[in-house]
Amino acid sequence: MKKLLAFAALFAVVALTSCKYDDDDLWNSVHGLENRVAKLEELCKQMNTNISSLQTIVTALQNNVYVTGTTPLMKDGKEIGYTITFSKGNPITIYHGKDGQDGEDGITPTISVKKDTDGVYYWTLNGEFIVVDGGKIQAEGTNGTNGTTPQFKIENDYWFVSYDNGANWTQLGKATGEDGVGGDSMFSGVDYETSTDYVIFTLSNGTQIKLPTWSAFEALQRLCNETNTNLSALQTIVTALQNNDYITSVDPLTENGKVVGYTIKFAKSNPIVIYNGKDGADGNTPVIGVKKDTDGIYYWTLDGEFIVADGQKIKAQGTDGNNGADGSDGVTPKLEIREGYWWISYDNGTNWTQLGKATGEDGKDADSIKITQDENNVYFELADGTVITISKTGQSADPNVIQFEDEAVKAICVGYWDFDNDGELSYNEAAKVTDITNVFRGTNISTFNEFQYFTGLTEVSKYTFTGCEDLIRIIIPQNVNIIDEHAFANCTNLARITLNTSLTTIGIYAFGNCSSLKTITIPSSVTTIRGSAFYLCKILSTIYCTPTTPPTGLDNYTFETTCKIYVPLSAVSSYKYRESWSKYASQIEGYDFE
Repeated sequence: MKKLLAFAALFAVVALTSCKYDDDDLWNSVHGLENRVAKLEELCKQMNTNISSLQTIVTALQNNVYVTGTTPLMKDGKEIGYTITFSKGNPITIYHGKDGQDGEDGITPTISVKKDTDGVYYWTLNGEFIVVDGGKIQAEGTNGTNGTTPQFKIENDYWFVSYDNGANWTQLGKATGEDGVGGDSMFSGVDYETSTDYVIFTLSNGTQIKLPTWSAFEALQRLCNETNTNLSALQTIVTALQNNDYITSVDPLTENGKVVGYTIKFAKSNPIVIYNGKDGADGNTPVIGVKKDTDGIYYWTLDGEFIVADGQKIKAQGTDGNNGADGSDGVTPKLEIREGYWWISYDNGTNWTQLGKATGEDGKDADSIKITQDENNVYFELADGTVITISKTGQSADPNVIQFEDEAVKAICVGYWDFDNDGELSYNEAAKVTDITNVFRGTNISTFNEFQYFTGLTEVSKYTFTGCEDLIRIIIPQNVNIIDEHAFANCTNLARITLNTSLTTIGIYAFGNCSSLKTITIPSSVTTIRGSAFYLCKILSTIYCTPTTPPTGLDNYTFETTCKIYVPLSAVSSYKYRESWSKYASQIEGYDFE
């Protein structure tokens, strides 16, 4: 009996011992799953925050709202994102992605925005535009109007997305599972240190959105004030020319040890101040200038074209009423910035016309008035290349005679076309010239903006300016239709050329090896650009190609592969898929030329 009880006790001990097994792997698995689910739920929450923030950024860009602060968001001593504050509206939070973790299991959807050819930002899912009911979903605007903010949730281990504020949900891929692909963080970077003028938000698809800061808006307002000062000064200059006034002094205007402009004093007129331009502001700065028309009168221009109000050009000559008060011949345009846009008035502020954006992602900056002087004259060069010459000696120049900035150019022109032998070239004499072949080729001329007065020319023929290595800038006459092959080849210092609005053809190697040319605007009238037209223009970084129909005739060497080519927004696809332009498709971007 004792043996039987001992055996039973031994059996019980063995049985109890065999029931105690190692469950660590099971608990680790359960805890690991819970941890992954918690991380996915946190990821989902952060993605929805980022999506809402992204729409706020795009809408801020649309509404010209600026950034007032960028503050790192910290957790446990580690930076996990940023808090962005704006001049209008609530702050936003942007979270960093957790690279390599977002999709250990399952697939994380990648939501972003991308600008389409119409210039509008739309939502994308995994790189493709989101299409609902046949239409793309705008990211611009606020919920309920233009823009719609997608929302995510995780349910039953799957990702779901809603495009109608949660009313309907569409199932995407698995959020958890054995295999998967990790999604990128919506924001791959926030750069607020490179420039004090803007914050750059870089998305996972490479799209960059630049929002201006307060300092950029402050700089724009200063630019507006300085531009109005320059406009008033410009009218004084034109009127001084008309009244045979002359300059008594030109004094640099300094700020923090830097020359920011000039104070000009006249014998008869009141002193004026002219400010230098400030390069680099985003958006489009309107270019206001003056230009002499065929009647010999100076009129105001906007972006190179005569300003027309009520069917009439606006005179820049004449004093505005008595002692400069508005009201007679000359009228001074005024500019102001409202809600991020430029506005212009031609009637002393009674009525205003909206121009382009004052702030934005990309833009062309206006140039200021450039001032140079010699022993006898002061030269005011405007953004369109017009040069106004005012005497310093009290002996004003004949208004019918061209005042050449470059004596080498004058010597050549007078030597060939001074038909009345007075030692000068008049506007009428220049207009009679119909052929300049071989006159300037290989010469040491440097500045030839006065070329614009040779209105009898219809062609810049082959090799006309070839090898003019000192030529820096030139303006093409209005009636020129063709710039023929090699016309400006090897003009290695040519930095600025203004093409005319009647130009139709740019010939083979026309600007070949113009190695100092950085930017050029191709007029809307151009229909043909021949092969190698801009070959070896190594620093030509920006081409504004304004024709709505892509010009023909290109080859693989027409442009360098490093330049950006901006074309009308409505014509992006036409350019990219036109056979002769397809090589440059990756360089082509839409631009609002209006």
